[in-house]
Amino acid sequence: NPEGIGLPLFAWAEFNLFHKGGNKRRIKEIMPVLQKYMDWIDRTFKKPNGLYNVPFVSSTMFNAPRKGAYYPVDFNACMAINCAHMSALGDILNDKEISFQYLKKYFQLKTRINSLMWDNDTGFYHDLDKNEQRLQQKTIAGFWPLLAELPNADKADLLIAHLSNPKTFGSEHPFPTVSMDSPDFKEKGEGFNGSVYSPFNFMIIKGLEKYQRYDIARESAIRHLYFILEGLSPANPK
Repeated sequence: NPEGIGLPLFAWAEFNLFHKGGNKRRIKEIMPVLQKYMDWIDRTFKKPNGLYNVPFVSSTMFNAPRKGAYYPVDFNACMAINCAHMSALGDILNDKEISFQYLKKYFQLKTRINSLMWDNDTGFYHDLDKNEQRLQQKTIAGFWPLLAELPNADKADLLIAHLSNPKTFGSEHPFPTVSMDSPDFKEKGEGFNGSVYSPFNFMIIKGLEKYQRYDIARESAIRHLYFILEGLSPANPK
């Protein structure tokens, strides 16, 4: 990743920290830095269509089968998450200008992602190539819009259904980084070709909470922790 860009989630982190400790002074001090960061991303990566072009490895999915991804769905969804929380931080500071500015950017991104990246046939969010054509690969990146609260109820139901579909993401150990019906899916994982990564599971579980799907979130969390425990203390070490 030559640009050094990562998933833009600093405002989300600051929002969560504020609600843990209530340090409003911290928000006031950090806001100019967060604004400069968001402005840099816009200057460097935003394209005329309103979406962002960054290397897909900005999400750390270094060997994921996402060849041709020019507009990664995860990065764009994370920009929406950050915009929503920049607006929320503006509300904490009682700064209506900041709140409105970033809420407007959030809804602009929401519209673009839903119109270009959502596929009704697959019930999934996809990366786009340079010509704004959807790439058919289904990766765990397509679940970031849940955490951004981008899909409406109908879209969310279709997307969440993949988590229990044994042909796509409903694996015994939730959740593979690539859909199991993909020719690139590897039974042994091989990095981001089917392995399970805790940070991405956390993202999905927090996204499920946004849509009050606590049943699936709880079951998935327990199953994931069970597999971690089994890996650390295998019943049959041989």
